[in-house]
Amino acid sequence: MNEKVGCLAISSVHDAVSRIEWAHPTYMYLERMPHAWHDGRKDAKGICLDFYREGVALDNWQRGRVFDVRQEFKWTWQNDRFHAVYCGPYLPENSTSMALDAITLRDRAYFLWGMPVKKGDRKMLGLQDSQGFYYAELQIPRVMEYPVKGQGAQGRVQVCIREYYDAHGQLVYCRWAGLK
Repeated sequence: MNEKVGCLAISSVHDAVSRIEWAHPTYMYLERMPHAWHDGRKDAKGICLDFYREGVALDNWQRGRVFDVRQEFKWTWQNDRFHAVYCGPYLPENSTSMALDAITLRDRAYFLWGMPVKKGDRKMLGLQDSQGFYYAELQIPRVMEYPVKGQGAQGRVQVCIREYYDAHGQLVYCRWAGLK
């Protein structure tokens, strides 16, 4: 297995991520932690799933991940630092290597929230009539925008996950590897 896993405590996610050579396409999933139980104005901007672009202010997001088919860099803000884990073909500078006792890999895909919003319904939902791909989920209730168009009969988007299993068949690690 070529994948390596390393942990880091860093002051800047942006600096660490910009030193990694990413494949195309590369995605980012970003989260802001709410300061109150529910603040509708901030909830809409608290999650971002999009194509990764150099120059995005990653340090402004308390939790997130940047990922492509070969690797993932994920982080959480805790105790005045970012705590990060990298999984991929090489270890970043100053990372502490973690043993990955996996002998089996499985690539899976899991559906994300939401059903596609028809172009004709966007105005009613207060959405811009852009080229973006919007998905509505009544259970949470929320409208998400994903960077890719879903596939299959229902047009739902899936996140591709690489799962690592040990000799006993137990899941020991997983990372995001793409969207479809």
